[in-house]
Amino acid sequence: MWKLSTGARLHCGLLETAPGEPLRFGGLGLMVEHPEVHAELRTMDCAGIHAAGNIARDRIEKQLVSLESRLTNHDRRGAAIELTHLPPQHSGFGTGTQIACSVATLCRLWNSPQAEIESWIAQGNSDFIDLKSLWPKSDDLFAWSGRGRRSSIGVYGFMLGGMIVDSGHEGDSQPGRVAHHHRFAIPLHVVIITPLAYSAITGKLEEQLIEQTTQQPNPVRDRMWKLISRAIIPAAQSEDWTLFGESLYEYGHLAGEQFAALQGGVYRDSLVAKIVRQLREAGLLGVCQSSWGPTVFGITPDAEQAQSIYQHMRFALMDKALVTLTKVLNDSARLQWVPSES
Repeated sequence: MWKLSTGARLHCGLLETAPGEPLRFGGLGLMVEHPEVHAELRTMDCAGIHAAGNIARDRIEKQLVSLESRLTNHDRRGAAIELTHLPPQHSGFGTGTQIACSVATLCRLWNSPQAEIESWIAQGNSDFIDLKSLWPKSDDLFAWSGRGRRSSIGVYGFMLGGMIVDSGHEGDSQPGRVAHHHRFAIPLHVVIITPLAYSAITGKLEEQLIEQTTQQPNPVRDRMWKLISRAIIPAAQSEDWTLFGESLYEYGHLAGEQFAALQGGVYRDSLVAKIVRQLREAGLLGVCQSSWGPTVFGITPDAEQAQSIYQHMRFALMDKALVTLTKVLNDSARLQWVPSES
């Protein structure tokens, strides 16, 4: 049995949505260790590859249909793909992209000759396969997963981990490109808060909101890019966490201004705005709403501070939100062969 695990994507906001403008759909994001996506590939005495389990099975089935023409290795035993654990969907974790990349990776693995798989294992660490062996060209992962029509951070995060700067689409080309990738030299602790009562922004509603913001270019796009290139990246490299945190917060606040007229403010709602304020007052760095929210996160290099804030927010919010304590994930998704129990 093959097991795949990947973390969640936190997105600090888009640089631009207007067609024909520089940095369109570019942005900044981080991968975190938790919450996780867990997926499995099991061989079966049947033909072809199938969806299994009760978690997001419809997503697996839809993707298998879209990959039908690519799955040509019909001489192998049949297999089933099952998702065994997921972060909340439509909450700012980029769960759909991590599902799609996981399913695409397991399909690519099943579709590959056994000799090639054994070669990949030999090149990797123990029974783990380096994802670069499966996806030597990142464009192939975009094609197999069907993701990256807008932001590409989730796909690159799956492949690389760490902090990703997406420079966006050049003209009508797909997908966006990595302008900068950073793995942090020390553990960065992340407190994540996800309010439980909210209406999801996804599908047609998300399309409508994006379309409404494309009527004119983002007036603060250049300012946001300067924050990335002149403050956030250099501060991460030099471990100047005060500059990193304040610049990341400012970036996220500016990103929210693009959608303020549509969502009633810079943040998703009054509770999200309150949580942002509380996390900043508690001393966390780089406090941002992730994507459309409602998830909010903040960062610190101090493990004791992170633990203290985590415990305080759990008590303060009680049944209003899910509070998670995790770290930035500096590595790619992990793909491992695990012998099946007899």
